[in-house]
Amino acid sequence: MELFHNFTLIHDDIMDVAPLRRGKPTVYKKFGESTAILSGDAMLVYAYEYLIRAEAKKIPELLRIFNSCATRVCEGQQLDMNYEMKDNVTTRDYLNMIELKTAALLATSIQLGAIVGGASLKDSQHLYEFGKQLGVSFQLRDDVLDAFGESDKIGKQRGGDIIQNKKTFLFLEAMRISDRKTKTQLTSLYSSKLKLEKEKVATVISIFKKLEIDRITEKMINTFHSKAIKNLDRVDAMTKRKEILKQMAARLLKRES
Repeated sequence: MELFHNFTLIHDDIMDVAPLRRGKPTVYKKFGESTAILSGDAMLVYAYEYLIRAEAKKIPELLRIFNSCATRVCEGQQLDMNYEMKDNVTTRDYLNMIELKTAALLATSIQLGAIVGGASLKDSQHLYEFGKQLGVSFQLRDDVLDAFGESDKIGKQRGGDIIQNKKTFLFLEAMRISDRKTKTQLTSLYSSKLKLEKEKVATVISIFKKLEIDRITEKMINTFHSKAIKNLDRVDAMTKRKEILKQMAARLLKRES
């Protein structure tokens, strides 16, 4: 799953024209687009190589779930790009998109582990839902960090979503609650390809701060985190065995990178 995840990141960075990933130049920036595409393709092949090393009788189900996840991730990425050009995107649209693009990957990682570990169908589904809700909160945290985090900590360009005119939860919520003048200003900023990127990012972030979008998003992050923990609590296993997943969820909730 980590190989598959990195395959998607290599290709996403090309589509998003992202210069940094984890504090270093992205693969296409360092080696060129062709090499990056081929490297990503090879990582996908290796992901399947490892997947089919599982117990033989479990492989068909693992492949079905893995392929379903891969399709969802691709669908989510396409929606993400589509939304850059659409004017009538809602927060519900955005949450649906990140369920596909981001949350499905984390959810499937946990579900595959449950199946390999011999979990019941009911428990593996609870674990999938735990991962999905946690994945949504993870992406919302990523959105906050993109706007309010520090570049040396988050390992990528600060304000990258703003520069790319991505309609994140922060932007959509700002559009929902702002007055007509502010909406017009945001619409203008997000329809432009300003050369003065720092000025654009600074202006948008100042609007977000004025509207307390960071506080609103933090509240939404906590909501999805709580839903995740409720699903984990439904899993039929000893509390101490679920503790490592609760600790992981807590780290993701408070992460700064």
